[in-house]
Amino acid sequence: MSGTRNTIITVTSLIVLTTSQALHADWNVKKRSGASSQCYLESDSIEMQDGYRAISVRAELDGNNLVIVTPSNVDNSYSDIRVQVDYKAPIKAAGLIGNNSVRFSDLSDEMIVDMKKGLKLRAYIRFWPTWPATKAQPVTFSLVGFTAAYNGLKSCS
Repeated sequence: MSGTRNTIITVTSLIVLTTSQALHADWNVKKRSGASSQCYLESDSIEMQDGYRAISVRAELDGNNLVIVTPSNVDNSYSDIRVQVDYKAPIKAAGLIGNNSVRFSDLSDEMIVDMKKGLKLRAYIRFWPTWPATKAQPVTFSLVGFTAAYNGLKSCS
């Protein structure tokens, strides 16, 4: 009888754990303050290495522009900085915003649909100065909650 009780407790704990994970959203609607207040989506921050230290990186989607925000200097002297949803074709960076953020411009409607249906958004970022030069480092953002947050942009004012 005691073996049955342990099994029931374990199953109950598993159900509670699974339910709490499903309620976690990795994307949220945010609003910039100031004269040109604008709503945008922001991912949870993800920790990665820039070659010297652990840093927090996040993704922001403003209309059809995606920005990967970091506290470190990004090296765009190579053409391997990109983002990719699951195993779809990668999109190359359009440029930098300042020294620390990578901009991906004019994402297609198809890319937004891929993000709504996808599981992961993976960005490949290269930092400066790292010597010797290394390949672009991947950082993966979960797309859990992306669709609900994207739909929530409509009601943001």
